[in-house]
Amino acid sequence: TNGRPHQHYDLGTFVLDAYGTRFARQLGAVSYDRKETREYYYKGRTEGQNTVVINPDESCGQYTSGTSEFESFYSGSESAYAILDMTDAYDKAAKSSGVEYITVPTQVTSARRGVKMYSDKTRIVVQDEFKMDEPSEYYWIMHTLADIELRNNNKSAVLTLAGKSVYVNVLSNQDASFEVMQAEPLPTSPDPEDQPTRSDKKLAIHLENVTDAVVAVEFIPTGGVEPVYSRYITPLDDWHPENDIIRSGRELVIYGDDKPGRPATMLVKSPLGYIYGIDQRTVNEKGEYVFECTLPQNYENGIYIVYINGKIYKTFEVADGADASIPPVSYTISYELPEGVSSSVLIAAEYKIGCMIQCASAAYSTTSLSATASFGFNPSKGSTLKFFCLENMENIIPLYPAKELKVE
Repeated sequence: TNGRPHQHYDLGTFVLDAYGTRFARQLGAVSYDRKETREYYYKGRTEGQNTVVINPDESCGQYTSGTSEFESFYSGSESAYAILDMTDAYDKAAKSSGVEYITVPTQVTSARRGVKMYSDKTRIVVQDEFKMDEPSEYYWIMHTLADIELRNNNKSAVLTLAGKSVYVNVLSNQDASFEVMQAEPLPTSPDPEDQPTRSDKKLAIHLENVTDAVVAVEFIPTGGVEPVYSRYITPLDDWHPENDIIRSGRELVIYGDDKPGRPATMLVKSPLGYIYGIDQRTVNEKGEYVFECTLPQNYENGIYIVYINGKIYKTFEVADGADASIPPVSYTISYELPEGVSSSVLIAAEYKIGCMIQCASAAYSTTSLSATASFGFNPSKGSTLKFFCLENMENIIPLYPAKELKVE
């Protein structure tokens, strides 16, 4: 909130550290020895923060009693993000006239900012989505002590500080580009005679006559090698955890994959050795690659292992299930194979269609042309186990008819 005593008008501001160095920084407090109140001084105003200014004038930049609320927050092992609704800070602005404040509209109908760490937390994006009901002026501002080199027709920049570099890229639905400005008031801002001077520069984006501004600024610390920049903007409404396991009760979802063009299969192994939900990666209604899996109603507590294409991908812990105390029963199944079948043959076992499936590498013999695999289950009496012979994990179409086993 901006309404607390001694606050700056800085909703949405951010700082950025890389290599132990602060690349995006805040300028600090306004001295109490100044002749005017903080609304007059650059460091106290919105333009002196690392946030957005809409339609700059002599007002301080955000509503003096404006608030912001987090819409969503997520922190996982490979990605993290937060989305902030700042609309209340921009739907009004406080104009200073001596000690009197007059509230005036600024045409902002929606102001949202998201900050996300992704790609195994090696990249950061600061993304704004602003809507105005009249053509407006938009400033994106970030203060830094780094040297700034603009590249690629000012669509990217390199920040260099203490011998380290961070690469910056801008994507937008507008013709957005970077510019370098001094840390000093905009032409429409008050500039008291005792205004302190700063050595900081600011990396800025300036748009004019916009009603819908989507601006995504990507930060990539690479150690000095120019990276491959992102080419697309993901709307804030479509942000989700990347490659992390999201569990809601029995439902598991994994978003994303590093090679979305290849076939991929997921299965989940429980603490007792049960295998749940073999699943081909699918594309949901938003065009995202996802794996989905449903655990049975009596899922066990303990450590679960996720396999993708037969390799361990990730583990997660469950503590809200049943005690894992009943060991599985072992079953063995064999298939006689014709000549010419690949040695990568697998045997899959299915229990309660769509609920529990297990794959295991088959013991392949070149002399007997047989494939044998053992499985661990604890199915209920009277149920039926089905076994299939598969060519490999990327082709789950059975090579041979299913063999069924009735549980006595």
